[in-house]
Amino acid sequence: MHVLVHQQHPSLLDALYILQATHKHLFNALIRLGMLNLRWRIALTPVFFIFLFGNLIAQSLSFPRPSPKAMVSQRVGISDITIDYHRPATKGRTIWGDLVSYEAERPWRAGANENTTIAFTHDVRIEGQDLTKGTYGLFMIPGQENWTIIFSKDNTAWGSYSYDPQQDALRVEVQPSTAPFRESLQYEFTNATDTSVMVQLHWAKLKVGFEVSLDLHEIVFERFRNELKGQAVFDWRNWDQAAGYCAYNNVNLEEGLEWANRSISGGMGATPTLTNHFTKSQILEKMGRMDEAQAVLEAGFGYATMRELHRYGRYLIKKGRTKDAVAVFERNRARYPNDDFLTFAGLARGYEADGQLQKAAEYYEKAVENAPPNTRSFYVQKAQKLRNTNTKKKH
Repeated sequence: MHVLVHQQHPSLLDALYILQATHKHLFNALIRLGMLNLRWRIALTPVFFIFLFGNLIAQSLSFPRPSPKAMVSQRVGISDITIDYHRPATKGRTIWGDLVSYEAERPWRAGANENTTIAFTHDVRIEGQDLTKGTYGLFMIPGQENWTIIFSKDNTAWGSYSYDPQQDALRVEVQPSTAPFRESLQYEFTNATDTSVMVQLHWAKLKVGFEVSLDLHEIVFERFRNELKGQAVFDWRNWDQAAGYCAYNNVNLEEGLEWANRSISGGMGATPTLTNHFTKSQILEKMGRMDEAQAVLEAGFGYATMRELHRYGRYLIKKGRTKDAVAVFERNRARYPNDDFLTFAGLARGYEADGQLQKAAEYYEKAVENAPPNTRSFYVQKAQKLRNTNTKKKH
């Protein structure tokens, strides 16, 4: 716009510069511009408003805040806990009982500036009391011996000025403890397990916290149920994995058995394999139905692939059932006589675990020729070590 004005009427640009430089001649400049025709006044109006309100617009610039924003998050099992807050500093001030009063009319915002908030992706227990998943405003009532931790359904306020006790979702009582000095307020997670964690506020020479715990298995099962309504429904492996979780943790066995049956023959995508028959047999064992468990496992052998038999044999070795492992590896070799690596490697491992070292060395040597290049040295060394051990025993 300045270029256009300068080309057609240079004096107008001069007036703009004067207008921008000083308020002293503001009205005189406007009088002179008023003598111009309407076209120029319309053209210059935006420029005038930019100048006149420029200071107001500039006030929206961002500057560092005395209490910077922070966020900390912790996963517990498959659940997330996230705290958003601001970090005030002591700056030489006395915090507890002074800056943060023990006799305040309203709760403390547990930070600075906007609400401190804490979010849970699943239902939890706070100090043993139930709290529904969601995002809560976190407030505290400090005391010399006891603190009250407040979880408010109002999570959008500025500080605690509009705090309403009617919005409380939960209150718990905890005790503070002394701690090494920390200049700026900080939230931290400690003693994390798969089912619980401690949330602690640490500022100046004080810590205060509360335990968050959850029902991990029920959260996992709820996720399984939801996921098995989607595309996962079409793959037998997903049903088997859900059932396997139940078997491994010895929980939810009835539903786990349903999932195992669904993996084997219960609908679209179901496929009978040794893997899912083994999973079902494990659940039946945990339920004390031993004869059924053995029958299901035997039926699974009819669907077994070479790799499934190999994995099952190694599982038996880990369980200390070495003779059963040898029998499985021998069955694998008999079923797949043209294989030139995996069945040899399985027999080698089985015989070694069972103490038949000469046979183990023989099959390690047979496995070397067709072993993956990056593993051949392993089989060579195993064979040599076993033969040397066997030689020493003879002497």
